[in-house]
Amino acid sequence: MRKKPHMKKMQKGKRKIQKDGVACGDKLPNDKDRRYVCSICKQKQYKYRRNKLRHEKYECVTGPQFGCEKCGKKYSQKKTLMMHVLQKHPA
Repeated sequence: MRKKPHMKKMQKGKRKIQKDGVACGDKLPNDKDRRYVCSICKQKQYKYRRNKLRHEKYECVTGPQFGCEKCGKKYSQKKTLMMHVLQKHPA
């Protein structure tokens, strides 16, 4: 079987390289620019869909909803409130 001139031999741990220089399995340049935009406010952009969904559910409409019982400071994410409590109000 003859080798195709535009493909290099596949070696262990190496990728096939096409004639355009893009490795098989690599994202094309346009893929890295893909952003998920909030469907509500149309202002926030996220690299990952799950972050956009979290923003729409907990941040965009409702605003900060997790409040510190000791100082009243509010956060839009529970994990951020927990970090605040651990750092600012140690037991």
